[in-house]
Amino acid sequence: MKVDAYEFKALSETHPNARSSHRSPTSLVIDAHYAGLALTHRWTWERYTRLAAFLQLTKWELASLALIPHRRIERWERDFIFPFEPDVAYAHAMILTLIEANVLSNYTKDIIANPFPTSEAYGRPAGT
Repeated sequence: MKVDAYEFKALSETHPNARSSHRSPTSLVIDAHYAGLALTHRWTWERYTRLAAFLQLTKWELASLALIPHRRIERWERDFIFPFEPDVAYAHAMILTLIEANVLSNYTKDIIANPFPTSEAYGRPAGT
């Protein structure tokens, strides 16, 4: 992902590690990569129910598969807002994204097939 300095600052500040004292140039690039994917914004109620239907699971069964507490599903369905605090929202969004990539990659193009940054993205040669 190529971003200018202004975009980089804005993206990296939206990630949970934005204020960490352990940040490094590499961790900032990785955080900006994930912020740029906007995983938590991608997971709408419609997208969640589409994945559940494709897997032939109930909304509760998909929650169990994705390690999501069932009480959050009721709130999500009611409010249509990804119902997690920022520190856990990214983890739940990543799990859902990985499940979606694993099962839907041959059926639709609106998924992130591989959400992980490449080592080249943060200045390391391939294979390291």
